Amino acid sequence: MDKPSSSSPKKKKTRGVTALLRFIAKLPDGEKYQIDFDPDTFQPIGQYAAKFKSYLSFIARSKVSINEKQWKKISDKLKDVIWDDITCKFTCPTDKEFRKHWFVYMGERLKQFKTLLSNVYIFGKGDKHGNTTPFEKYKFIKEEDWDLFVQTRQKEDFQEKRLKGKTHASKNIHPHILSRGGYEKLRATVMEERRKKVIEEAKGDESLMVDPPELKRYEAWLMARQKPSGNFTSEATNLVASKIIFTDTSSYEKESIDHIRQLWAQFFLQKVEEQENQEKKDLMTKQKRLKKTYI
Repeated sequence: MDKPSSSSPKKKKTRGVTALLRFIAKLPDGEKYQIDFDPDTFQPIGQYAAKFKSYLSFIARSKVSINEKQWKKISDKLKDVIWDDITCKFTCPTDKEFRKHWFVYMGERLKQFKTLLSNVYIFGKGDKHGNTTPFEKYKFIKEEDWDLFVQTRQKEDFQEKRLKGKTHASKNIHPHILSRGGYEKLRATVMEERRKKVIEEAKGDESLMVDPPELKRYEAWLMARQKPSGNFTSEATNLVASKIIFTDTSSYEKESIDHIRQLWAQFFLQKVEEQENQEKKDLMTKQKRLKKTYI
């Protein structure tokens, strides 16, 4: 028997939900991943928080057809199937508001998924592996469903809707640079740091144990647009941020005032550094021109 040719093409590695499904598959029968939730926002807390959100996104994409026009009109039976799947793997509160909150979340994720499919496989040139259809990456999409999806996205009424959406998105000139956790994760991280600071400063004295100051709107807005280097995303961002700060009529704690001072000092130093770099660049350009003139 002839041996297989060593030059046969290797199957392309694709990024999918394999890791997530393996994570779920490791769960012993009858057990669930334990998750706590914020009682006010319903946001998951703990080591499995990100996995919970990822799984909900996967369930929404794999259980509901991409040709479903309105998420809120999916059948109650299908909703029950989806929710039973989730609650069999994660501990969740049983109240209706909690369930409603996360169904809205799943609807948003499915909408984003359909937009991704359109931009990459219909109006784009395919994915990074050269695939022009999503079948390689998303095994749950049936070919007949995809053909219908493509037809509806190429219709004139959808093209008008897409153009309107692109125009609206182009007006967001100051997008945040947060991870998928968004503002909820940012707030949770900041408040946890502030709680630790209160405990550290109290040094065991219960009389000094006070609630940490809440994260104000302008603080969250600025932090969401701050690069790892400490600089903000653009000069315009700083100008808009200053408008938020000075149009907010609420009172400020001393810590907040100090934070504003720090931000403006940082902004000033950033502008000085940018000006110096520009002057150096202009000087180098001028020297090159002079050199060419005398050669």
